[in-house]
Amino acid sequence: MIKNSIDAFSVTRDAPQCLQVEVTSRCNLKCKMCPLTTGDTLSSTKPDHMSDIIWEDIVPLAKRCGEINLTGYGEPFLNPNFLPLLQNLDREGVRIGFSTNGTLLTPEIARELAKLKHIIQINFSIDSPKQDSYRFIRGDDVEKALSGLKNLTAAIDDPRVITISSVLMTQNIKDLVHFPKLLNELGIQNFYLQGLLDYNDQCTEQQLFNNGDLFIYLDEIYKQCEKFSINILMPLSDRLLLERRSPKEAKSYFGNEKSSPGETKQCNVPWEIPFIDREGRVFPCCNASRNSDAIMGNLRDEKWEQVWNGPAFKAFRNGLLEGGDKVPSICQDCHAVSWGQHPLLYAAKILPNESRLSGRGQFKLVVQNIGRESWTQNDPIYIATAAPRDVRSRFTHSTWLSPTRVAHFQESLVNPGERATFEFELSKHFQTEQENFELVYEGKLWMPKTQFQVKVPWGIRARINHFIPAAMEI
Repeated sequence: MIKNSIDAFSVTRDAPQCLQVEVTSRCNLKCKMCPLTTGDTLSSTKPDHMSDIIWEDIVPLAKRCGEINLTGYGEPFLNPNFLPLLQNLDREGVRIGFSTNGTLLTPEIARELAKLKHIIQINFSIDSPKQDSYRFIRGDDVEKALSGLKNLTAAIDDPRVITISSVLMTQNIKDLVHFPKLLNELGIQNFYLQGLLDYNDQCTEQQLFNNGDLFIYLDEIYKQCEKFSINILMPLSDRLLLERRSPKEAKSYFGNEKSSPGETKQCNVPWEIPFIDREGRVFPCCNASRNSDAIMGNLRDEKWEQVWNGPAFKAFRNGLLEGGDKVPSICQDCHAVSWGQHPLLYAAKILPNESRLSGRGQFKLVVQNIGRESWTQNDPIYIATAAPRDVRSRFTHSTWLSPTRVAHFQESLVNPGERATFEFELSKHFQTEQENFELVYEGKLWMPKTQFQVKVPWGIRARINHFIPAAMEI
């Protein structure tokens, strides 16, 4: 069992890595796999938009975090103030990401989005390029979504900020084989394949877990993405690969059976990306917004610091760390992550004064191991591309491990409290203004508070820009 002494690094003092905020709980579609459709989120019982009063509290908090993801269970463009909200955040220098179904994205809106300087991701949720499947899943015409996507690709200068996400289901997996060709024609490079979360009975019927023979189409999707130079990004990659390789082992994700005492859900999100619904309620993650027991506080009544470091959030995090019967009930029923040892045994702190991220030649990132476990050369701990994670870098150098993995640390052993050194080089792409990186323990976690930004406006010059002003996690 993990003792509470781990609190020294498990609770941040100021702000998370990123905020996830729901600007509306209204939607113009009826997606079968969405809890908004069935009224299973607290904010969907009375659908409405976020009030200006709550938004006024979120903007300064977003500035402290440096990044915000405006993705809830509603369609953000139904909120008439959504574009002004984006423009407000952009003026404040906050990095912005959001998801949309694309059906309301007109040429005029697309042109306004193209003017924003701090957009890092615009994700279109399109589950099939085929009309029959799209209508079955979302209840509308796919051409509306594709039209909005085309409006944006025609207006925006950098197509790398556009991503497409499709939830893998028995209904659509055959159709997705044809998607990479279309994405290539539109100049889109990044394609998210998402695992289905069981929000309702219809989701259970659509699980690939129950239809393993359909994984042959996943192989073909990979081949088509490679053929058309599309990056595949898989937020639930470990679960999907395990479902495919060994459905029996994949049961560690589904159900609430723990394989040994003290194990926990291997989730880092409550330390990285809390969710704020349109009524100002704060949850450890978006999935928890279905459960009133998971409300950590409300920005209508409390200041952020009171919620983030308050007794409810502290107890929630400690329950995850301790494992066993201490794991919060909402986490026990979650199918996004497996049971096992909590990943916060691995943690790091960037040491900017000892790092070298400016000038020419070789760069150096130095971090301190602030976790409970030693790092060895066999541990797959790398600098990786981030925001969005796993995106193919334009700075890729011949010395890199791959286009998404930059370098491994040099030391043979890094004990808790000791330093790890990563040295790397960048290729000279003068049109690339900036890219984001983060430490990852492959297959376990993205290490909290380790995101940094390299800027190379003209020639090889760089600087580190922490995403967290204080001493993880879609």
